[in-house]
Amino acid sequence: MSTRDKIKGNIINFILSEYVENRTEFFHRIKSFKKEAIYFYYNFGDYHSYLLLTLLQNFHKYSELEIKIILIPHPKGEFDLVPDLRGDWDFRDSKTLSSFWELENNILENIENLPDLKRDHISMAESIAIKIIENKKSPDHLKLIKKISDALLSNDRETLNKLKKIYGKVDEVFREDYLKKNQKNQIKKGQYQSGVLSHNGIWYWGLDRIPFLEKRLKKRGLYKGSILKQKKEIFTKEKSLILKNDSINLDFYFSFRSPYSYISLDRVFNLEKKYKIKLNIKPVLPMVMRGLPVPSQKGLYIIRDTSRLARVLNIPFGKISDPVGKGVENCMALYQFVKDNGKEREFLLSATKGCWSESLNLADPKDLKKVISRIGLNFDSAKGLLEKENWREMTSKNQKELEELGLWGVPSFHYKGQSFWGQDRISFLEILMASSS
Repeated sequence: MSTRDKIKGNIINFILSEYVENRTEFFHRIKSFKKEAIYFYYNFGDYHSYLLLTLLQNFHKYSELEIKIILIPHPKGEFDLVPDLRGDWDFRDSKTLSSFWELENNILENIENLPDLKRDHISMAESIAIKIIENKKSPDHLKLIKKISDALLSNDRETLNKLKKIYGKVDEVFREDYLKKNQKNQIKKGQYQSGVLSHNGIWYWGLDRIPFLEKRLKKRGLYKGSILKQKKEIFTKEKSLILKNDSINLDFYFSFRSPYSYISLDRVFNLEKKYKIKLNIKPVLPMVMRGLPVPSQKGLYIIRDTSRLARVLNIPFGKISDPVGKGVENCMALYQFVKDNGKEREFLLSATKGCWSESLNLADPKDLKKVISRIGLNFDSAKGLLEKENWREMTSKNQKELEELGLWGVPSFHYKGQSFWGQDRISFLEILMASSS
C-alpha cells in the first residue's frame, strides 16, 4: 500500500475507535446544561418506528431518562432511492421482528398484509401528534402517539376523529413546516432515518441497536435490566413454511464495498459448515456504481455502525481504503478465476479484510497481488483478467434476482422461501436452519 493509503487508513481507524465514540458521548453530555434526554425520531408510516414506539412504552420501568419524540416525514430523494421496495421490506422485516420479540400491544402481529395507509390519514395523525407534542402540559406523549399510531394502522378513522376532538390539531401549513424543519435538523446532525434514537451524539437505529444503548446507559447507572425480551414461541409461521421446503440452498448477496457484507462473512461460512447447506455466493455492484447515490450522512453512519458491531464480533475493522470504482471492478474481474480454483471464500475474506481493516487499495495491482498471493494463487496468471468486463453479466443477473426478492441492499439472504436483508438477520437465519435440520 502507498504511504498515503496507510496514513489515511490510520486516521479513519482512530476516528472510528471506541475511544473517539466515548469522547463524543462525553463532550455532548457536558456541553449541555439541560437535563439529559433520549430523542426518538418517529415517522407514522414507518413500521420499524412503530415497533420501537411499542417497545418504549415500558422504558420508564428501566430508566428515568425522558424520551422526547421528534416527528419527521418519510425520507425523500437520495435518502430513499427505492421507496416501493423499501416500503414493502419495512413491513415484512417488522413482521419478522414481531415474530421474535415480545412487544406488548403490538397490533402489527395481527395485520397480515401491508396496510394501505391513506395520505390524508397520515397527515391527520401527524397534525394531532404535533399538537400534543407542542402542548407541554399533555401527559405521556409516548402513550398518546401510540394510540394515534394504532388507530392509523387499523384504519380506525373514528378513533382518530375522537383524538382530534380531545387534543386538537395543527393546520396544514404548520404541519408541513414542522416536519420539514425536524428532518432538516436531523440530517444536519448526521442522520436520515426514522425509527432511530439519539442520545449524547450517538445514534441507535430500531430494535436492533437497543442493546448498545442499554450497555452505555448501564455503565453510568442510568439503566437497569433489559427491555428486549424474546418470545417463548418464535417464528412459528416461518418454521412451518420452511419445513415444507426441502431445498438446502442459501443464496448470499454480497458486495465488496459493503462493510456489513464484510462482517457477515465468517458467520455465513460457519452456517455453511454447521448445517451442511449449499452456499451460493452472488456478488452485486454497490449502489453508487449502479447509479444510486449514497449521501454522506448515510455512508458515515454505516461506517460508524459497522465499527461498533465489529468490536462486538471481534472482527478487525477501521483501516479503510474505499474499493469503490476500480477496486470493486478488479475484484469482480478476478471472481470467476478464484472460484474456478476453489478459493472463492478465501478471496472474499482476503479482499474485504484488506480494504476494510488493512488499508489495502484494491485498485492498486501491488495490493491486489497481496490479496491473491496470500490465498495461495498466482496473481500473474490472473492479472490479464483485470481488463475484461464479462463479469458484468453475472452481477446484473444477481442484482435482478435480488430485486425479484423485493430487496436491493446487501448483505441479503434467501433460504427456503424466506428472504432477509442485513447482517442483523443472520441470527434469525440460523434459528430457521436449526429448526429444519
